[in-house]
Amino acid sequence: VNRQHQIFRDPILIHALQLLLHEGRLLQTSYYQYGQLATQFVPPGVVGYDPELSFEDEGQDAARRFREAKKQLGVSSLKLSLHYPEEELPLVKAMKEVFAEQGIELLSSPYPKEKPENPSGDAPDLELLTLDFDLGDVGPFLDALIDSSSPFNQSYRNPEVDTLIRASRRELNRVKRLELLQQIMQIITVGDPAGIPLLFKRSFVAKKPVEEANWWDWVLSRVILD
Repeated sequence: VNRQHQIFRDPILIHALQLLLHEGRLLQTSYYQYGQLATQFVPPGVVGYDPELSFEDEGQDAARRFREAKKQLGVSSLKLSLHYPEEELPLVKAMKEVFAEQGIELLSSPYPKEKPENPSGDAPDLELLTLDFDLGDVGPFLDALIDSSSPFNQSYRNPEVDTLIRASRRELNRVKRLELLQQIMQIITVGDPAGIPLLFKRSFVAKKPVEEANWWDWVLSRVILD
């Protein structure tokens, strides 16, 4: 979410859009139910995941919440632009269907193959990102996309979060560091949202059977939530 755009400076619309997308049929239409709705930016098993974190408005009627957000912002109609990776086209189509039911026009286009000369001027309202947490820690994600001093962070600014990120880098006690990371996750998901967590995708990779010591060993090499 481009927090520099006027419409997203108040988190009320971000919360309303998350409700719409979570209530929609994203899993059924885009990933054939191989996944789960995301409550935060990192999946279970990654250091920084908060099992107690839930979106504060879950359970409310999404359409009503969206109408209230538009009224509070003084917006009668909504047109949003989106850049996305080409391989995520099924998810984008599902998002369009959900938004169209509420009269939201989503203008989508794949990421440009060449970086624009003035990226800030051409920045869309929304960018669809797919994240890998191969290191099992939320630290690299926070350093790259949430820390306001990062060159990859183009719109999110929160001095409190910056202070917590720096503190987490210095903290050597694992329990205390986890508490700091979970505090950050609460802020960037609910208090002052940096974006809209959508889905955790499950990827299953199976290897061919291998004959070893006269017995067959079927190996499920890994299950990844990315």
